[in-house]
Amino acid sequence: MGLPKFVSFAGIDGSGKSTQVAAVAAALAGRGIEVVTSKTSLSATYSIFHLAEEMFGDPHSYHPAIPPTLREFVIACDVVQHSRLNIEPRLAAGQTVIWDRGPLCYEAYARAYGVDPLWIMRMLRLVRPPEVTFLLDVDPALAWKRIVTRTEKPAQTNEHVRFLRTFRDEYLRLAQQCPAVVVLDAERPAEELTADILERLVPCSVSER
Repeated sequence: MGLPKFVSFAGIDGSGKSTQVAAVAAALAGRGIEVVTSKTSLSATYSIFHLAEEMFGDPHSYHPAIPPTLREFVIACDVVQHSRLNIEPRLAAGQTVIWDRGPLCYEAYARAYGVDPLWIMRMLRLVRPPEVTFLLDVDPALAWKRIVTRTEKPAQTNEHVRFLRTFRDEYLRLAQQCPAVVVLDAERPAEELTADILERLVPCSVSER
């Protein structure tokens, strides 16, 4: 079995997804593999946040007055658009794509919010499923500690230990239903986790290229 061409990372906020995406991509590139990373541009979704800022003064608000089903459907539309414009062409060109926050992320969060999943899932089913998704599993309390110490992005109102625990439970439930999802202990040192991922990703044949 060769190196998967389409890989995604999932996990609750603060689980280290972006860190691992960058580390794994750099390691693969160092082995001579043409790899690109991709992260969904939530262009339409930003309008929801603009609305939240206008109505409630919080640009990062997941305010209950804005129906979660509406918000999550808009997010699903952004995911489909990103897949068609940014991921499919790269896969067609033979590149290895690593998707930071793949479809599993958006399904898990939508279901955790308790939304009506019918149309959201119809949209997400338009997206090509990754060959493998690494679910980085961490305790929500640890994830929260990581979130509050980061400086590049303020915590959102859905980033709280109680919410994170709900999201984690949904992730783990979905992972049991999908053999393409690999659950990893992400509380380990980042370098150790990267090495584990690479060992699972890269077959012996890669080193022989």
